[in-house]
Amino acid sequence: MVVAAALYTLLHGAIAAWTWRSLRPAWGLDLTYFHSQVWNAARGAGFTQTVHWHESQSLFGNTHFNPILLLGIPSQWVAPGLDSLLATQCALVALGALAVYRLARSHGAGPSLGAGAAVMFLMQEPLWRVTQSDVRPLVWAVPFLLMLAAALAEQRRREALVWALLACLCREELPVIVAFLALIHAAGTSPAMKRRWRIAAAVGAGALGLLVAAVLIRPASDTYIEPGMWILESLGWPLDLPRGVGPLPVWVDRFWDRLLWLAQWAFPAGLLALAAPRLLFGSLPLFGYLLTTDVGWADWDGEGPHYTAPAVAFVGGAAAVALGRIARQAPTGPAPFAGRVSGAGGRPRLAWALLAGVLAVQGWQAKDAWSGWIHDDISGARSADPALLAVRELVAGVPDEAPVMADFTTVHLFAGREVLYCYERDAMRDGVDAHAPGELLPQRVVQPQWALIPMEHQDWVRRAEAHDLIEQGRTEDFVLLGPAGGARPARVR
Repeated sequence: MVVAAALYTLLHGAIAAWTWRSLRPAWGLDLTYFHSQVWNAARGAGFTQTVHWHESQSLFGNTHFNPILLLGIPSQWVAPGLDSLLATQCALVALGALAVYRLARSHGAGPSLGAGAAVMFLMQEPLWRVTQSDVRPLVWAVPFLLMLAAALAEQRRREALVWALLACLCREELPVIVAFLALIHAAGTSPAMKRRWRIAAAVGAGALGLLVAAVLIRPASDTYIEPGMWILESLGWPLDLPRGVGPLPVWVDRFWDRLLWLAQWAFPAGLLALAAPRLLFGSLPLFGYLLTTDVGWADWDGEGPHYTAPAVAFVGGAAAVALGRIARQAPTGPAPFAGRVSGAGGRPRLAWALLAGVLAVQGWQAKDAWSGWIHDDISGARSADPALLAVRELVAGVPDEAPVMADFTTVHLFAGREVLYCYERDAMRDGVDAHAPGELLPQRVVQPQWALIPMEHQDWVRRAEAHDLIEQGRTEDFVLLGPAGGARPARVR
C-alpha cells in the first residue's frame, strides 16, 4: 500500500509536470492563480496574486475559502515552482489510500485485502482525472474526508474533529458535506448509539461553525458556491435561474445525461460501493449539488470536473467498506491494524474475486487512459516538441522581476513572479477592448513591461506596440514584446 501510494505520487507528479510544459493544463489561469497565492505567502507577502483581477484581495485572496493552501507553503520554500505544488497535491491524494485501508480493516478486511482496497482506490480513473485537474484545493479534501470517515467508523472523536477541520478548510461547501457525513454515521441501531451521536454532534457543530465563518470571511459569499442555496436551487428557486427547454430549470434538461455520466464515471468501483451505501448517503448534498448546478462538471473537458473530487473519495471508501463486509472477518484486537482471522460465515474468497475483477477492469481503463488523454497531455514535453522549446526559449529571456502579461495558454509559464497578468481574463471580466485608448491594462498600478502574445491576437500585439513595447523574439505561434533595450531571449538549456 505504501509503495503504491509512493508510486502514485511520483507518477502523477511527473504527468502533471509534463502536462503544463506541454501547454496542456486543465485551466492554466487557475493553476497560475493558486500557485501565485502560495508562492507569495511563502515569501511573506500574504495570499496575494495579480493574475485574477476580478478576485478581491481578501484574507485568503479570493472569493473561495481555501485556508488549506497553507499546506502548500513548504513546497515553495524547498523548491519554488509549479512542480512542487502539483506534487503536494498528488501526495495528498495518495494519502487517501491509507484512509481506505483503515476503512476496509475496520469493517472486517484482513491486511492483504485492505491493501488491495487501497490499490483499488488509487486505480480509479476519476481519481487520476481530478489529480490532474491542476492545483485545486477541493481535491486536497480527498484524504481528509476519507480519514474522517475512518475515524468516525472507529469512533475516535478527537481524530475525527481534526480531519473534519482540515476538510472544511479546503473549500466553502465542505462543511455541509462533513456535517451530513457525521449525521449519517450516527444513524442506525448500533449498541454504541449514544457515543456515535456525541461524536456526530461534535463534528457537525464544528463544521457548521466553520460554514458560518467561511460565509463571513469570504468577500462575496454569493459568488461560485453558496452552500445554503443547494436545496433551493434543486427546487428551481430563485426564479431567475438559467432556463432550459421551456419553463424548466436548465439542470432538469441535463439531469439524465449527468446521471448516465456519473454511472460511467463510477464504474467499476461504484458497483462495490452500492453494497455499503452509508458512506454514499453521507455525500448526498454533494451529489445533489452536482446534479443541479449549472457548472459543466460532467465532462472531462468541461469547466469543473474537479467538483467531483469528494465524490471520488466516497466511492472509493464505500467500495473498501463493502469488501470488508463481504470478507466478514472477525477482529482479534482493536481496529484498524490488529490481526484478524476468518469468522464463521466469512466470504474472503468472494471479496478477493470481486477485488480482482475490479482491478482487472481498472487496469484496462488505465491502459486506455495512458494511450489516450494522458498521452495527449504530455506528449509535447516528452517528445521535446520544437515548437514548445521555442516558446520556452522566449520565456527564458524575460527577467524574473519584470511585470508580464500573457494569454490563457501561456500565463502559467511565468508562474512565480510578483506581477503577472492575463490580458484575456481582463477582457472577459472588465470589458477591456484591445482597440480602446488608454493604458495597456487599465486600472493596473504596475503596467506590464513584457508580453507574450499569440500571433492570432494581432489586436493585442498592436496595442502592446502602441505602448512602447517592441518585439524581442517570435516563434511560429507567439511573439514576445518587451521594453527597448530588453534582454534577448536566452537559449533553453
